[in-house]
Formats: sequence, C-alpha cells, structure tokens
Amino acid sequence: GRVLVPATVAPGQLPRPVRLLLFTLGVLGLAIGVVVTVGHLTGDPLADVRADAAAAVKAEARAKATEARAKALIEKIKAGQKIDAIAKAEKLEIKTSPAFTRLTHDAESGLPSVLMEKLFSLKPGEAALAESANGYTVAVLTEVRAPSEKEKSDTTNALREEMRQGVAGDLFQQFVGSLRSRYDITLKPELLGERP
Repeated sequence: GRVLVPATVAPGQLPRPVRLLLFTLGVLGLAIGVVVTVGHLTGDPLADVRADAAAAVKAEARAKATEARAKALIEKIKAGQKIDAIAKAEKLEIKTSPAFTRLTHDAESGLPSVLMEKLFSLKPGEAALAESANGYTVAVLTEVRAPSEKEKSDTTNALREEMRQGVAGDLFQQFVGSLRSRYDITLKPELLGERP
C-alpha cells in the first residue's frame, strides 16, 4: 500500500509533541488509521498547554500592572511632583535623552518613536508615556530649543540630498521602464561576474 503523510517532519523540528495521522490504503480500498507520535509525550498532554496558558495570563497581568504604574507616575507628574522625587521614591532610574528632532531615529534618542512624537505636542514640564521593549517609558519634556544655524543648515542639506536621491531614483526607474517597453531586452546577470 501507499502511505500519505500530511507533512514531512523530522523529530526535533516541532516545538511541541505532535500526533500525525497516517492512512494506509490497501488494494481493496480498505483504510487503516495509524497514529505516529513525533516528539516526546509525557504524562498529561494538556500540562504544557495549561502551563503556557498560565504563563500568558501572568504576563498579561504584569503588563497591565506595569501600564497602571506608568499611568500613576504620569498622574503624579501632572499633580506637580518632580520626576526626581518620584524616581527616588519608586526606586526608578532616570535617563536624559540627547536632544532630538522629528527626523531623529528612535535608536539615536533611546526613546520609542511613538513617545518621541507625543513629546512634540507637549509643553516643558508635561509628561507622556508609551509602550517600549521593556514595558513602558515615561518621559517629561524638559525644554524645547531652537536649532542652531549649523543644525538648520545640516538638516536642510540632508533633506535636500534625500529628495535629490529620491527624484534621481524615480527618474532612472522611469527611464529603464521606457527602454524596456521600446526594446526587447534580455538580462544575463551571470555574464556580469565574468568581466576580464
């Protein structure tokens, strides 16, 4: 007879024990079901599922507690408490980010991009929070400063160059598309590597 396997799976490739159902078809159309276990089933097969579900519930509860704690910090700041005093009482570390603009990447500022956007709508002394890789980040805007002439010039030049490259790329793609529609082009990338 023939064996039909729904998927080819080697032991060790599966994160959890899986049971595959194989059907052996005989000449007379007789079907016999065979259960093959891949992986290691131990004791109660639902124990892993229960443990995963319990861990997920605990993780969700921790996430909600962390969010509630961050919101409570925001409320304390709104009530007029200083962030230094709050951090000391809550045993939290304070970090000061470098100055950033709307064009600064979050890796440069150390803040989530969502939080950076929120900070641009605040006045000095106001706070905002956003979810981050490690929970929640609470930030207080300390100052808004005008860029120096050099920073303005650097930003303008960077934007000008980015726009120039974008337009050049678009024009090149249109040119290539135009050539391809006019002429029969055959690409042979393997020949490019064989230059003398």
